[in-house]
Formats: sequence, structure tokens, C-alpha cells
Amino acid sequence: MIRRIINKTLICVMIPIATISCSLLSVDSEDHVARNDIYAVLGDAWAIKIGLYGSMQDLMEQYFVLGELRGDLVTPARGARANRDMLEFMEHNISLDNKYLDWSGFYRLINQCNEALVSLPVVKQKNPDFEEHWFNHIMGEVLWIRAWAYLTLVKNWGDVPFITKPVYSVQDVQPLEPASQDVILDQLEIDLAWAVEQVWVNWSWAGMLKYWNHETVNMAAAVNLLGDVLLHRDKYEQAWSKSALQKVVEPGVFTVQPGGGREYWNDSFKLGAGDNRLGDNGQFWFDINFRYAMEDYQRSWIFQGLVLAFDTEAQYDGGTYYKNHTLGQITSNRPEWGEQYIVKPSIPAIINWKFPADDINRGEGYSYYIDGQDTLIWKYIGLNRYGERRGSDRRTGSGNINIHRVADLYLRGAEAAARLGSTERAITIIRDCRGAVHAMPPALQISASIEEIEDAIMTERASELAFEMYRWYDLVRIAKRRNDPNYLIDRVVAAAPADKRDELRARLEIQSLNWWKLPYGNKAMQMNPNLVNK
Repeated sequence: MIRRIINKTLICVMIPIATISCSLLSVDSEDHVARNDIYAVLGDAWAIKIGLYGSMQDLMEQYFVLGELRGDLVTPARGARANRDMLEFMEHNISLDNKYLDWSGFYRLINQCNEALVSLPVVKQKNPDFEEHWFNHIMGEVLWIRAWAYLTLVKNWGDVPFITKPVYSVQDVQPLEPASQDVILDQLEIDLAWAVEQVWVNWSWAGMLKYWNHETVNMAAAVNLLGDVLLHRDKYEQAWSKSALQKVVEPGVFTVQPGGGREYWNDSFKLGAGDNRLGDNGQFWFDINFRYAMEDYQRSWIFQGLVLAFDTEAQYDGGTYYKNHTLGQITSNRPEWGEQYIVKPSIPAIINWKFPADDINRGEGYSYYIDGQDTLIWKYIGLNRYGERRGSDRRTGSGNINIHRVADLYLRGAEAAARLGSTERAITIIRDCRGAVHAMPPALQISASIEEIEDAIMTERASELAFEMYRWYDLVRIAKRRNDPNYLIDRVVAAAPADKRDELRARLEIQSLNWWKLPYGNKAMQMNPNLVNK
């Protein structure tokens, strides 16, 4: 695996594509990174992109902290006191030296993507047999990964440093102003619209084995990320049409699988054969996946769809993978296994699965589990609803970290439809999502208001997508859309321990001018005087 990573420096270079201004990039870096002229053979293209997915995996703990710990579906578990940085996020009392404010991992990934975008054409030039559709596919994957990293930064910090060309030397460092989030999001829309047309999946065994393309972003993931960007900007018409949400939620493109008794929490939906770029067998979604000893990754193609595997040891036909599951470590309550039990489901999250009727296919035994006096987030440590875990060494079962799922796309479609006045379509999508897991249909009438439909969508997203790094951004999106910080504050406070609620409410209300944004961390500000918290 070739990984182009910059390790200890603050970077900024003059920008690139589309005349976008530049700003300081805070990145840990060495004095240099390998330049693209080292690439020669066709296999380098796959080595380049596999390195990007490896860097994504390194970000998953921070991704979970940013997306879930400030929301209303989790609360501190007994191990939280031993982890100040995570506890600060759950209590919304974040110090400027908190390690999760360090965005350098995202910028390392971004710089790798920028390097890939100039290196891949070099590989193509040197290899006439590099087929155009595969070249475009991989370029689309790289743009998707970079867009994912930038959207995560924008959702958390707002205006951030923006760069679209690679940095090779500390001599390129110039501390400039952070770019407007609108400038960044404009470029993400352009990049993702192109990726939607170029990224696809060759769902044939021969094609997969030849190109090692079974573990990567597919076209539907590109559609969903573009939809995410557009809904973040309240561009409902474009989210419904330009990003193809309208197309993909129509019958025949995605197949809702029958629920009831399903063992895996992320397989109630799969892609159908509605687009010939997806193949006839259909796919699930793009996951960051941790592999464990004695597990042949080929089995996961059937059961868990597009996954990412790392740290290969040559065993079996496909390989064996070794990597501790970071979310398993912070959600499990087995100290004898070195697990820390830092975070657990909140009472409102559990009530959501219990009322008005027990959500037996997504609640207890699937999303959470009760182990004696402890309530656990079960998605990352449990094999089934009967309390069977992934093994005492945390290495005897797979545990996905989801990036995009079809249910997310359906519910984004419902959100856009509701805001465009398509009440009946929005309600139908919610009903289909709940029907996939044999849950009761939503108690909504055609006469329901936009806010009532939106509330039902958010409740359904909490049930289906709990602990998958969506919740904080969902709450922020709706609160900003309604110009009502209390939409978020009330829910976050209700999920907190009773003795912390008054203090938490006061803290959130004081922060109301910038309640959704994280402050720039000390590390970034020390390196760039143009980063100032307001």
C-alpha cells in the first residue's frame, strides 16, 4: 500500500481549480512528500486510492466524536471521566486544547487527495491501457473522498482553510485567511456532480478481482454526498433533482429488503438494478470496515456490501485483516478486554425505539443491548440480539463503520420532498423505510405541516441511523432551517444526566450565536494567526 501522507507542518499554497482563494492548511508534516513523478505502472493507480481509504479509517474515532457526542442519542457512560476530551464534547464544554479539535488528520487526507488528482493523470499518460472509464471512476472516488473531508470540516467549523493542489515542501507554507464555507461548498457541488456521472461499480467477480473495486465509493454514495451538501445549503429543488434524489427514491432503483430477524444492522436496504452502472446484483453501501483474524473478506461482499479492509496478512484466497475497532473499544463495558465504556445510549434514544410500539428489528439487540446494569451501543460490538459479542480479543468478527446507507438517502429524499410541498411523497418514503423493518407506519396525515413531517423524518433517522455519525448534523440542520436553536438545545438537554441539565442549558444558550460551530483549536491558531475565534 502506498500512502502519500504529509506529516508535520502547516500548509498553504496558492489555489487551483476554479479561481478559489487559498488559506492556511494546518497539517502535521515531514519536510516533504513524494512527488507524482514516481508513478509509472498501472497498479500505482490502485495503490494511490487504497492509501486514501486507509487514511479515512484513521479518522473514524474523531468522526464519531464530531457527529454523535454532542447530540441527543448518547450520554456519558461510567468510563467517560477517564477521557476528558470525549466528556467535554458530551458536556458542550470544549477546551481549545481538546485533541478532537485537531483537524490535521482531515487535511492530511485532503492533501493526499490533491496529490492523487495530479498523480493519476501521470499514470494514465504512461499506461495507454488504462481504460478511460476506470480512470474517471477512480478520479471520481478521489473527489468524493476530498469532498467528504471538506464537508465534515465545514459542518463543524464553518469557514476553514481550503486548498485543492498538493503541497510537497514546508517552503510552500503561507498563513492566509480561511475560505468562506460557501466558496468551499460551491466547489464540492461541482466535484460531486461530476463524480455522480463517473463513479460506478463493476459488479462482476472478474472485474472486482481485476480492479480491486469492491471496497470503494459507488455511484449511489456520490449521489448521497451531493444530496448532503445541497440539503446542508437548503437547496431543496437541486437536492431533489440535480443530485438525483428524485430518481433514486423512485420504484425500481433501490430495493427495500424484508425486515424481521435480520442479524446485521445495516442491510435492510440495498441498491437495485435501476442503473446499469450498478450491475444486476445490487449493492449495499460504502462502509469503513474493520476486519479481524480468521475472517475471509470475500464473505463480506455478500453480507455487508461495499466495505474497506486493511492491514492484510496473506491467508485464504482473499486475505485476513487485523485492526482493533475503535468504536468497539469506547462503547463496550469489558475492562478485562481493555474496553473503556465511555459512551452509551441516552434514555430518549431508547424511548424512541420503545414507543409507540417496540421497534423489534432496530432497537434492543440491534442498535443497543442491555447487559446487566449497563446499556450498550450494540452496533459496533454485537453479533446478534442474544448478547453474543465479536470475541474476547475483539478480532473475531466484522464491525462496520458506516459512511452512507440507502436509508439515509431515502430520508434525505423525504426531507427535500417535504420542503418542496410534496407531502404525500415524503410520507410514503417514511412509511417505506419503516415498513422495511416491520415498524408501525408514521402517524401522519396528508394535511400535516412541513414541520410535522420533518419531525417524523428526524424521528425515523434517529431510529434507523443512530450512532452512525449523523445525529448532531441532523439537529443542527433543522434548527438552522427553522432559525430556532431551542430545537437542538431542548433535545440535547433532555438526553443529558438529570444533574447536568440546567448547567448544560445555560451553557448552550450563552453560546447561541455560534451554537453549531466548533472553535478553532489552539494548535491551528498557534500556527496561523488568521484563524480567530469570534
